[in-house]
Amino acid sequence: MEPDEQGYKGKVVTCLWFDGVAEPAVELYTSLIPGSAITSGFFPEPGAAPLLVEFHLAGVPHLGQNGGPGSRIVRPLLSLF
Repeated sequence: MEPDEQGYKGKVVTCLWFDGVAEPAVELYTSLIPGSAITSGFFPEPGAAPLLVEFHLAGVPHLGQNGGPGSRIVRPLLSLF
């Protein structure tokens, strides 16, 4: 892919923020949607929860991040079609 006028070469990827449960949430999502899989994870320490989980839902790339409770939304909601 050629860079655009700002030098950007990538695609936009949705990043879902979790409070320590990214891995089990992503495991659930990928088990429910055909054509989905976990592709990789970044573990800051052995045995720790992953900081990032990369996955595809029906072939579309996403990230799950264990970002902690720092940004609470009154009514968190996400619909995946």
